[in-house]
Amino acid sequence: MTATENLQIFATLRGIPNRHSIKNTLDLVGLPYKDKKLFSQYSLGMKQRLAIALAVMHDPELLILDEPTAGLDPQKRLELRNLIAEYSKDKIILLATHIVSDIELIASQILLLKKGKLIKADPPGALTGQLTSKVCEINFSRPLKELEPYGRISSIYRRKEDIFVRLILNDPAILPPQASFVYPTLEDVYLYYFNDEEEVSHEHFSL
Repeated sequence: MTATENLQIFATLRGIPNRHSIKNTLDLVGLPYKDKKLFSQYSLGMKQRLAIALAVMHDPELLILDEPTAGLDPQKRLELRNLIAEYSKDKIILLATHIVSDIELIASQILLLKKGKLIKADPPGALTGQLTSKVCEINFSRPLKELEPYGRISSIYRRKEDIFVRLILNDPAILPPQASFVYPTLEDVYLYYFNDEEEVSHEHFSL
């Protein structure tokens, strides 16, 4: 079926008789009202947009999304993230994801769940602020093995001609030689609280 036909069925099931509501919903998610393309011909990004259209067409006060941007290319992920941000202006959205960038700019509150238990519930800035003086960076000029006693490697990145290693410290009072503190990111927060591979693979950020 087409996107319009899908929404017509759901509109009937939900008692939404107004055809104008269907067009408005498709406009909201950026899908054309009169498009004859079938769902089976859609890209993954278009399928995700239609899924959100089906979820919001009856104007819910609470919207729950599970990994809505998984598998999308950067452009489509950005578009869908902007759509979620726009809808969240006067609604409550609960979003579960491992993709930190999806919530970094739009979340007002982040919940950290570990083994089914809530361990943190704070705004993004508060979470990163709690790791102040626990994250440092150092020029990548020595074997990584030498840094292991100091903490966990968060990331390795290039800045101009130099390569830097970012560390989440075991003890803020003990820094590697020539290291300097840096402001934490939400990725650092994630790795700080979920510090083994098995935990990281199963836990979620939510907003």
